Amino acid sequence: MYKIITFLIIVLLNYSCSEKEKSTLQKEAEKAFVFGDLQNSEIILNKILKEDPNDQHAIFLKTKILLYSGRIIDAKKVYDELGDEFQNKTESMLLLARINLALNQNQIETIDKLSSLLETNPVHLDALLLRGKFYEASNKIPEAIRDYQTIIQQSDKIKIAHSSLASIYSKAGITEKAKSHLEYAKNIEPQRQIGKKNDK
Repeated sequence: MYKIITFLIIVLLNYSCSEKEKSTLQKEAEKAFVFGDLQNSEIILNKILKEDPNDQHAIFLKTKILLYSGRIIDAKKVYDELGDEFQNKTESMLLLARINLALNQNQIETIDKLSSLLETNPVHLDALLLRGKFYEASNKIPEAIRDYQTIIQQSDKIKIAHSSLASIYSKAGITEKAKSHLEYAKNIEPQRQIGKKNDK
């Protein structure tokens, strides 16, 4: 009986140390990611995933790194390793939308999912921006304009919304509106944008 108790204590201690070490590594990976050190963040995440291949947070963050470093197909493969529960989270849905946008695939399905999200939160800026991009890619220009304008109604300091409208109006030959939004976008500070790293 004493040997069993001793064994259980050793196992619990090792588990505790392992979890503490993993938690420290996760914080280091997240910090590196936030500061733009994607390479070091990925190295740390690979250490975590070597010990625990099913760590959902590590898989999620690695997917983001792969996407933002241009390895889109690899990002989709890693994303597919997320469990259903994690994939149904808002930040995971937005990440998948970005992957699909980069791969130019699943447009209708992604628009439907983003629309469902916007039913519960009509002014979710990332969802509006992504849906606008999908509408634009699907040549649904009025719908894309509507989403970009909704973003600007919430905050006229979001550069990418103005840039997107400028691009659409330019293609449509509406020169004055295109110039107006382009000039507005040029005067907006970069930190006022939405997009890549706001879906943590």
